Amino acid sequence: MEFSKHPFRVVLPYFLKIFWPLLVALIGAFVAYYVVDLRHELKLIKSGEAMQVRLATNSLQRDIEGIIPDLEYIAGSRTLQAYIASEDQWGRSRVVGELERFAQDMRRYDQIRWLDRNGREQLRIEYRGGRAKAVAEGALQDKSGRYYFRESIKLAPGEIYVSSLDLNVEQGVIEEPHRPIIRFATPTSDSRGKVNGVLVFNYLAERLIDNFARIKSSEVNHLALLNAEGFWLYNSQHKHEWSFMFGGEENFANRFAAEWSRMRESSQGQVESNEGLFSFNTIHVADYALRVGLPERYQQVHHDDEHHLVDKWFVVSHYPKEAIALLYNEHTGLYLLTFVLAFSVIATGGWYVALLNLDKDQIMNRLQLHARVMESATNGVVITDPELRIIDLNEAFSTITGYSRREIMGKEPSLLASGRHDKDFYKGMWDAIEHKG
Repeated sequence: MEFSKHPFRVVLPYFLKIFWPLLVALIGAFVAYYVVDLRHELKLIKSGEAMQVRLATNSLQRDIEGIIPDLEYIAGSRTLQAYIASEDQWGRSRVVGELERFAQDMRRYDQIRWLDRNGREQLRIEYRGGRAKAVAEGALQDKSGRYYFRESIKLAPGEIYVSSLDLNVEQGVIEEPHRPIIRFATPTSDSRGKVNGVLVFNYLAERLIDNFARIKSSEVNHLALLNAEGFWLYNSQHKHEWSFMFGGEENFANRFAAEWSRMRESSQGQVESNEGLFSFNTIHVADYALRVGLPERYQQVHHDDEHHLVDKWFVVSHYPKEAIALLYNEHTGLYLLTFVLAFSVIATGGWYVALLNLDKDQIMNRLQLHARVMESATNGVVITDPELRIIDLNEAFSTITGYSRREIMGKEPSLLASGRHDKDFYKGMWDAIEHKG
């Protein structure tokens, strides 16, 4: 077929009749699939972010389990109680040995201390470099001005104080390198129930933060640990960590004020905003510190206590708006490219089919015209195939020759000289054909 001979304006109506329905169907299918696919991608991102927050939360929980039972065990130690009552050197030696063994076994307490009711350290065991060792009496410090002593000395026996996670301070100066610490404290008392001091555990949170940091953050999202006021205790970019210890005001609560407000309304969940996707979980430190984690030889039944809690943490994963915008752009670009290719295919195919339909209509028109001409012609007309067999004839031919359609169809024109009629018949027939056309 010579499609190029058809004028554009002739083909166009045929093309549009085919193309428009296909185009509408194509657009509808692409939009529907684009929306479904994009929602699926966002759902996967949300699921992945929530999973990362759960993993980070579980890591923190494992590290702080059993601290309060540890504290209760030592506070109830007869050896410690005997030393406090007598304060003799023999009693001191016994309790120092017990505390050193305990700290060595547990390997997670930076310091175990007993402070008298005036805030003066009377016992201090330090765990450094893999070894637990008592500090000499001459190196013991006055901690009466420290917040954790002022808070815990007010408590009744059996009550427990849990401090905020902050950096260790020695002699009024933040220790270098930084040592993140949580202090768990409970009052001790004499036989009459009168408070005579405070037992303090400095939980070494460095391992806790290191394990938290091992929860893999991608190049896209940012994992962070916040305190109750919204300051960064850890973030994957290490920006503005511990700023509250140095008088800084830069924190998550100020940077993402609206999101922070919504996060504080719930213990866990996800917040979507113009800043991106925030997945979070809340940890109440003492809830997990209460879980028994003592080695078997230290375990004992512990009673319910009243906990004076000043700390909770927020585990937050931030999937920024730029990453979400990039996801939209990548999907849009991919779908546009695919749409253009599909558009080209249906346009080309539609044009080809339009040409076929046009040719078909033109052929049918010619055949119909031919049929009308044959039927209305007064001349005798026959049509033969390449083997010269008659495949069609008009009524005029039957009238002139005397042959019916059934008699002559499929026969050769030589039938007309078959001897069925005499010479006068054929002479008259040809005269009629010549004169009538």
